[in-house]
Formats: sequence, C-alpha cells, structure tokens
Amino acid sequence: MVIDPAVYYGNPEIDLAYVDYFEPMPDDVFAGYREEMPIDPGFPERRELWRVSAYLAAVQVEEPCI
Repeated sequence: MVIDPAVYYGNPEIDLAYVDYFEPMPDDVFAGYREEMPIDPGFPERRELWRVSAYLAAVQVEEPCI
C-alpha cells in the first residue's frame, strides 16, 4: 500500500514534469505510465513550463540594503 502525503487534484502532467526533476528516469517509468493513462503528444514542449514554479522557488531574492 502506498500513501501519498501530498495529494494533488490537478493536471497529471505536473507529476510527469516533476518525476525526473532531479535526475533522469528510465523510459520504463513513462512506458508504465502510458499503460495506465495516455501522455499528450505536446507534453515534452510543456514540461519546462510546468516546472517554472519550482525554478522560481529555487531563486533567492535579496532585498537591497538601504
């Protein structure tokens, strides 16, 4: 049994975009996903757009010294 502590009711492409965010995943992972649900052909072009919020969270914004 697997319990997901961060339940998300959104676009499944976000999960796909983050599954290999830190390191590449084998193609078998995506093939297994396709067995359950099709992946839209335009997903590779949108992958980085789904990751924008994570990229922005990694940017440190410093206030200027006055």
